[in-house]
Amino acid sequence: SLSSAPPSPSLSRSTTPSPPSTTSPSPAPSSSPDAEQPPSPAKVVVAKSVLYSQSCAAVQVQYYPCTDWDIQALHSFAPINLAYRFAVMPDLELLCRSLLLMRTKYPKCLGSVVSVNDVYYIKTPSNDTCIRALEVSDNALGSRQEWQAVLDHFPLREGELAGPRLFQALVLHTARPADGAVLLVTIDHVTGDAASCELLMQAWSASYKAHSGAAHYVLPEAPLKANLVHRCAQPAHVLRRFYFRAPDFAPLKAYIADGASGFTTNDVLMAVCLCALAPFRARDTASARLSLMANARGRGLPVDFMGNGAVPMDVYVPWDLLLSFDLASVVRAVRAGMTEALKALPALCAAPPQDPPPQEPILVWNSWARVRGLVEADFGLGLRQWEWMNSFQLEDPACFLVVPEIAPGGLCLHASLPVHEMAYLVTVWDSMLNFQVPSGPA
Repeated sequence: SLSSAPPSPSLSRSTTPSPPSTTSPSPAPSSSPDAEQPPSPAKVVVAKSVLYSQSCAAVQVQYYPCTDWDIQALHSFAPINLAYRFAVMPDLELLCRSLLLMRTKYPKCLGSVVSVNDVYYIKTPSNDTCIRALEVSDNALGSRQEWQAVLDHFPLREGELAGPRLFQALVLHTARPADGAVLLVTIDHVTGDAASCELLMQAWSASYKAHSGAAHYVLPEAPLKANLVHRCAQPAHVLRRFYFRAPDFAPLKAYIADGASGFTTNDVLMAVCLCALAPFRARDTASARLSLMANARGRGLPVDFMGNGAVPMDVYVPWDLLLSFDLASVVRAVRAGMTEALKALPALCAAPPQDPPPQEPILVWNSWARVRGLVEADFGLGLRQWEWMNSFQLEDPACFLVVPEIAPGGLCLHASLPVHEMAYLVTVWDSMLNFQVPSGPA
């Protein structure tokens, strides 16, 4: 790896006029009894905007070659938006300094993509290291809809242009430090998949803690949330969040295993969702295609790889098996398909990205369940809430994502489906967790 010069200690702060208020559309109301009732249209008025800037003038410029997979991520995947709500207001100057100190460990994340003789590189540093602090109202500080409005107003990418900036940090706070703060972090997918985001946020949090000199604020353990339903941008679709802990599936896994081993909670989750969607999908092939994103670290990439290590792969399960609702057999078929697909991952990583198969997937699956470090990056400030903001803008009609939750051992399955399909998924979920075979959809 390339070495970098020590960062310059200089720090500047500039106050700019407030940007215009930003407005995000209000979701349509949901009739579901466990639906999250949206507030009135989110309108964020910024009272003051302060830019904290750490000079990178003394840092040696370096160029890191991009892989074909990096370039695919740059052009095909949206930037990742993460939200951290803290009980304690951070020291903003220290937050900026600690970000630059962290940069010496993972320099590419604060770079930019450039082309030299038709070869793509990540140039680092691309500019000064900055954090923008925005003073907002009490309501804006506690509203996820208004966090999204702020992200929309300060996009990482300008229009369709990707690459000039690969990282952004915004801090929302009120006029009262006792209210705490919200940290909105945007990371371009070219420098970070889920595992890279975990490494980055853990390093930044550790750097801040090491230099704060203050006692770390610890909150009581958070309870597991109740399931929620959100309206989607797509008409007649809903986004549902299923909250659970992996041990909740232990009885079902033991029942399915029947002395066997080797499958995971993720296998069971995928099998349940496959069974729920099978009755609604056209069956013009022998098997259904399950599309996944796999972490290639240790399977073609170094274990400590920092960058886009997410590689697409496909698993095929016979339609007649899915329609039998024999969950144990479906789980075994999913695990067998996963095992074979993972064996091929090193060769897949070594080759240029290929076009996806022509067969439409029954569902698209992505799991961040193993990156708990994302919710453990609390900066010593007491983490009250954590959100993967992209999950509320899922546009794929059958996109499933598993993310960690701040409750100990907590996980959340995000699913985006038409209303009638979501209702049946809930039925199948509840039935199978209680060892029952669900009836067919109405």
